[in-house]
Amino acid sequence: MRFQHPIAVFACACLLLTGCHTMRPVEAQSAAAPGAPSAAAPFNIAVGDTVRVLLHDGRTLDLRVEAVDAQGFQGGGQRVAFSDVERVERNEINWTRTTLLLLGIAGLGVLGLAVFASHNLGLNFASKPVY
Repeated sequence: MRFQHPIAVFACACLLLTGCHTMRPVEAQSAAAPGAPSAAAPFNIAVGDTVRVLLHDGRTLDLRVEAVDAQGFQGGGQRVAFSDVERVERNEINWTRTTLLLLGIAGLGVLGLAVFASHNLGLNFASKPVY
């Protein structure tokens, strides 16, 4: 009997498609002293970050940051002022999900080897031991 594993392949593909990334909220930085001009951006984002931005008018933008200054940032051909931003989320690696995914793939590999060995080497793990 040939071992059929389309469900395992499909499950692994689904896990890989979800990726090991997650959107995490970016905390607003504390404001400078009252009356002093702020040279820093109110959100800790940098060029190259992939962000999801919720604006005060309810729109949501998904973009990669190309430039940041004290007034706002630019990405995806759009300029966003910090004064229009309600919330920012940054795409980051989720190490827990990544670790669990790798352990799951390794476990499926070990299980696959055990099934392969039992079918091809004639091993029968369900039989009772002989004393």
